[in-house]
Amino acid sequence: MLNSCLHRTELKEIVTSDLKQLLGAEGEPTYVNHVCWSKAFPLYGHNYDSVLDAIDKMEKNLPGLFYAGNHKGGLSVGKALSSGCNAADLVISYLEAVSTDTKNHS
Repeated sequence: MLNSCLHRTELKEIVTSDLKQLLGAEGEPTYVNHVCWSKAFPLYGHNYDSVLDAIDKMEKNLPGLFYAGNHKGGLSVGKALSSGCNAADLVISYLEAVSTDTKNHS
């Protein structure tokens, strides 16, 4: 199991390698921020359901807005990436539908 409090340089190397493998990212990151939670995993605050409800309401009321990230679906890197991929799929579907709709009305 990976120790969450590894040295900052070592963690940066692991993450950079993972991003290259998963996303094809090249080069060094332009920004790095690391917080070590040695005794706990950060948790959402109480009443977080109201935040999720607000996100859902924004997505319903603002066509073309697709919210992604660790605030919606989980804190882990894998879940955040999955959230981003799901949002990308929704964006593609939305743009295809808008493009088709525009062509049909021309």
